[in-house]
Amino acid sequence: GPAQAQNLRDSLATVNSDIVVK
Repeated sequence: GPAQAQNLRDSLATVNSDIVVK
């Protein structure tokens, strides 16, 4: 459902931020 999609998007954003920081 939408909640799951939002969770996936948040996870991708977290990984993206992690890569940018490093």
